[in-house]
Amino acid sequence: MKKIDQKYIVAIIISLILGASILGYGYLDYKSKKDALEAKKQEASDLKAQQEQQAAQKKKDYYACVLLAETQHESWWNSSCKNFGVNKRTDGCTLPKYNADQINDKRDKDIQNCVTLYK
Repeated sequence: MKKIDQKYIVAIIISLILGASILGYGYLDYKSKKDALEAKKQEASDLKAQQEQQAAQKKKDYYACVLLAETQHESWWNSSCKNFGVNKRTDGCTLPKYNADQINDKRDKDIQNCVTLYK
């Protein structure tokens, strides 16, 4: 009778070892899938942050471009006024239509260029 009991004990031990091995493998497989999913989530989060940063920089560059266009417009306008002998600050300056149109068209083209580059 002892031999039969030992066979059962050996069978139970082997079953426990196999069960533990199966559970261990399942846990490792689960852990590797979980780690891969976390890595994908982190990658997506990093990509989103990078895209948001690029969008903010693009917007900043756009406004800098428009500011430059407006600053140059004012500078050209004032320079043209001086060519006509008018001090814009004290006398006010209305340029002849031809000159004003050229300066305004240049500003409009510069701003459109900003839109093309940064929007």
